[in-house]
Amino acid sequence: ILTEVGSEAHTGITLANLGEVEIAMGELDDAEIHLGDAIRVSEIAGMSRVQAAAHSARGLLYLRQGKHSSGLVELKIAETSLREINEPIELGKLLCNKSELHLALKKPEKAQENYAEALLLSKKIKTSKESELGRRLAALQKQLAVHP
Repeated sequence: ILTEVGSEAHTGITLANLGEVEIAMGELDDAEIHLGDAIRVSEIAGMSRVQAAAHSARGLLYLRQGKHSSGLVELKIAETSLREINEPIELGKLLCNKSELHLALKKPEKAQENYAEALLLSKKIKTSKESELGRRLAALQKQLAVHP
């Protein structure tokens, strides 16, 4: 519907959010389609934050699919953009994704570094524990305790 009414910006946001929900539900094939569409639409609309968030989510998707190299590439693309545009919430979520990927790669030190930076960002911008970033950090804290 959003595409039909010519709202590329809202279309990109909606597709990126849908892709993230699908990852959480384990619907990885659908997530891959929707995140790819979100990246394309956001690029056309000039929505670099949404485009970077979709790349970050696609990095997490590739992690879930066991495509670690592809996941690292997606996260690097997203990180470069998010640091340029100073987007702390999305950067925090990306750092959580990177931390999770490094845990999967058996690199707990790197995972801890990314977690620490995300936690610092979260405190700086005063996110709540109930926020998406707050929940991701809490989950990572538990995972890092298992992988010291």
